[in-house]
Amino acid sequence: MQGVFNVKISDQVRMLELGSSGLPPTWKGCPRMPTPRRFHLSFVLSGHLYVGAGRNAQSKALASLIKLDGQVWVPQGEVPEDLAGPRSACTVLGDTVYASCESRLYSWQPGQRWQRLPDCPKDHRSHSMASDEARGLLWLVSGRNQPAISQYNTQTGDWTSLTPLPEWRYLTRCVYDHLRHDLLIPAGTWDEPGSGKQDPQSRILVYNLDTGQTQTMHARLRTKVWGCDAVLV
Repeated sequence: MQGVFNVKISDQVRMLELGSSGLPPTWKGCPRMPTPRRFHLSFVLSGHLYVGAGRNAQSKALASLIKLDGQVWVPQGEVPEDLAGPRSACTVLGDTVYASCESRLYSWQPGQRWQRLPDCPKDHRSHSMASDEARGLLWLVSGRNQPAISQYNTQTGDWTSLTPLPEWRYLTRCVYDHLRHDLLIPAGTWDEPGSGKQDPQSRILVYNLDTGQTQTMHARLRTKVWGCDAVLV
């Protein structure tokens, strides 16, 4: 299943149950969140959906973290102040979630305190993250005014700066293809140099982690979008 959240301020959560035995996928409603929010973090650990950070209807940064347990949202404390607001991203490796904003990186496990990890050499804002559990690696991908890709080794605590993208992308969610060792970066937006205007994209960038080369996938999204999410099945 995959929880999907509106970019507009909302307390709604929708779940897509993938069909089996030839049945089509079905959208189902979930209990509403106690606080409407947008630009938030969302992740799944041990079969539970977690939602945290983001902004409320008054555009105030939220630090609360909640877990959907059955039909009830259960408070899970707060995320670090650095992660509150719309500029952070997260990814999951095993039973640990990693979240970052600008150069700061944190890790968290249920029932534990958030741990500050070594800072990233680059600043990533409104970026995306992806991870490879088998290799213990995670990546901070692009962001506003930032084409860099930063790789973090969770076993050694070392950062490596990889070949940057030819253009920055932000307000999107990349996914990792472990078979091809690619990062797929769909749509998102970038600011046209000198104009200050957002330019939503329909192109899907494919970044190979072995070669550092970026290609554009032949297939495109039907419309130009930003603030999107993606999952690789």
